[in-house]
Amino acid sequence: MRVARASGTTTLIAQHAAAPVIDYNDSFAFVPGISSGNMRVTAVVYRASGYSPSANHEIEIILGCRTTAGGNHRWIECLWSAQGAADIVDLDGGPSGFTVIGVNTGQVAGPRDGDVWVAELHRAANTVRWWVNGTLACTAVHPLISNLGDGAGIAAFMRPGDTDPGALGFRSVRCEAI
Repeated sequence: MRVARASGTTTLIAQHAAAPVIDYNDSFAFVPGISSGNMRVTAVVYRASGYSPSANHEIEIILGCRTTAGGNHRWIECLWSAQGAADIVDLDGGPSGFTVIGVNTGQVAGPRDGDVWVAELHRAANTVRWWVNGTLACTAVHPLISNLGDGAGIAAFMRPGDTDPGALGFRSVRCEAI
């Protein structure tokens, strides 16, 4: 992730890093030490007016983060694509080490500029939920929601063909213990 100007504006946003887009290209940033218990991330979305990518471009809130110097990651990923896909994924390893565990409620469309996105991890109940503007969008109750780290943050994902990382990102992000 990087902080840079949003497409065609002077607004600074957190967005996908400006690296060559490969077949599997996540960009992420997280803060360790948020909580070894329950946690919440609240983010305000940025989306450029009229943005409609031809390839998958998604933004993500990541919970329970930990990573190793060898590039193995462990966290729960709440993902929301520009096209409106919503899910929760358990990531344990590298690019192919993920398992979809979420249940999409079908209550939200693609991210809009100014949407308030909230995701929560409740460890004892092995539960993750996320909301958009107060509406529940996705939930997961799964035994894989365990053995997580204490970090939280954001990520973004782009497929080849999408060349505008500044068109979708985060205006602000707050990570906290709850």
